[in-house]
Amino acid sequence: MVDFSMISFITSLTCSLSLLSVLAQAQELSYSQLLDRTHDLRYLCEMPLPGERSEQLRLAVDAGSLEYSITGPAVISRIFVDSTSGELAIDFGATKLLVDLGDVKRLVAAPLATNYGNATVISLPITIAADAKLTVSGTTASHLDIDVWYPAKGAVLPNSNNKFLRSQRRAIDGTIRVLVANDRPVTLLVPNPKKTGVAYFRSAELPPSSTNGEFRWLIRGNGVVRWMEIRFVHKEAPAEIEELLRSLVLKIEYGCDSIEEESDATVEMPLGDFFANYRGANGSNSYLLGYNQDTQTFYCRLPMPFRDSVRFSIASDIVKPARFVMSAGVDKLLLDEVPPLTLRSNFVRATDVSSASSARLKVSGIARMFAAMFSFTSSSSLALEQNNDFAFANTSQVPLYSMGENVLLRQGPGAFGNNSFVRWYHVAAPSTVKELVYNPQLSLPSDVETDYSFSAWWYGTLDSKVEGATTYSVAQRLHAEKPQPNFFVLSNATEAEHTTTPRMSKGSMVAVEMVDPSLAVSALQYSKWTPSDSMQAVIYDFAIAESGTFDFKVQLMTGPEFGKVQVLIDGRATGEVIECHSDGLGITGLIDIGTVRMMARESHSLGFRSVDEKTVGVDCYIVSKTEKK
Repeated sequence: MVDFSMISFITSLTCSLSLLSVLAQAQELSYSQLLDRTHDLRYLCEMPLPGERSEQLRLAVDAGSLEYSITGPAVISRIFVDSTSGELAIDFGATKLLVDLGDVKRLVAAPLATNYGNATVISLPITIAADAKLTVSGTTASHLDIDVWYPAKGAVLPNSNNKFLRSQRRAIDGTIRVLVANDRPVTLLVPNPKKTGVAYFRSAELPPSSTNGEFRWLIRGNGVVRWMEIRFVHKEAPAEIEELLRSLVLKIEYGCDSIEEESDATVEMPLGDFFANYRGANGSNSYLLGYNQDTQTFYCRLPMPFRDSVRFSIASDIVKPARFVMSAGVDKLLLDEVPPLTLRSNFVRATDVSSASSARLKVSGIARMFAAMFSFTSSSSLALEQNNDFAFANTSQVPLYSMGENVLLRQGPGAFGNNSFVRWYHVAAPSTVKELVYNPQLSLPSDVETDYSFSAWWYGTLDSKVEGATTYSVAQRLHAEKPQPNFFVLSNATEAEHTTTPRMSKGSMVAVEMVDPSLAVSALQYSKWTPSDSMQAVIYDFAIAESGTFDFKVQLMTGPEFGKVQVLIDGRATGEVIECHSDGLGITGLIDIGTVRMMARESHSLGFRSVDEKTVGVDCYIVSKTEKK
């Protein structure tokens, strides 16, 4: 639940010519402009307009059906359904939008529509001109979550029925290409400025320094930083990646006169958390914020308007130097062209029992809440229980592309191990000119103390104040110990048990089995598939983002009930038959299946065929691009 004040404007506020210009733009908002807002966030840098508001709702599904009325003009920016069955319809009166929840890609491709295995998410903007009725039927869902944005008075929007969306196919496909290609936006200042530098800890014994060992980069003038990237270039890492990303602190300051001048930071966060990374450098499929494993680059596409100057600083609590290259894409503007709001960000580190009470943001003044990340390390194997803001945390698989949310890290079983999730609000960002209280009321999975962190990205003025903002020491920032008993997770592996609905031969069945930690089964559980005849198979679908040569590895269970297994890649038998029969329960260890040339598409498959009608236990598998030698 998002608890924030209804937008109210002081009645004596007089609209400036620039505000009237923005209002005119809002009234003329086209569907193409709405699509652009999925990846170009400069609209968040403008003041909220009179009458503009948003809401995030959880709607209960009763006996497989739901009915809810929405009064427009409005834009539904996100629909989350905890099921992949049934039909969703939006009735505009004379026309309708019909969506098969079991086959959302027929409406639109990822990431604007995503199947999570046991849930469906639609992030394609759905516009409503006046009144509409949303219905769900024939579903096994328990609830439906929606984000709705109500634009300023006077806005004119079309009805997004099936015919209208077909007419927008070219614009929709163009948006998908931008989100999937993940290329940074083109900017006006050429060439893109960059700086190579170093950050290290300066003890009291060292001579005074104007920067105290901080990396500092000052960009002068007026404009908008459209994107920013950081790539480490040290030959020898000064620390393990988990420690490094929490020991380095990114600060962003506006209006500094010089490199040396001290200033109040509007962003001050651990480097990894700012780029939406928890417990290491984890690849992200988000266009806006994350880590590109191919280029080994941390990237941010959240716009940062600045007047006079903007300064990026990185402070270090590690004695050895951390070396990196920082680059940025900048649009230089005249002073009166610079938008009034800029990027703000906050970080919270806490421990709690049952409820993450510190995972909240309270801002006095103008604020647009855009995204939040919730990360925790738990010793509990209880299921995750989240509300409508983080309902996706319980999904069974992580798709290649998603937009309204990201499962960054999930180990399992249940909440056990390390977990991290980001929720994006996009056009339905909660906004206010007076006071914003963002309180998702996140639950923790057990009655034992849980270590967690919470990060928020929002837009406001330099005068907007955050209640309880804290600067943490390195001891407070560093990660907690991993939970006990011993917890085994194979790096970069896909856990078979996270896919609750694999395809399988008729008459066969699949279940998730938990094992004793002494067996070193990855994530402490595996997928147990029982065929009804020999030569049947269970199949796991996966996607390839970029064509190339890929290595395949699998880890299977061994034991008295298991037998001979043949691995299938896109239906073709690959590698030798694997003997999984043994006297006691155990694992095969990672087995190299082979190297295969794969084309970029979402419909690849990895299958496991039972040669002798015996049970097959699939622990995990790894599909990785072949490294160049």
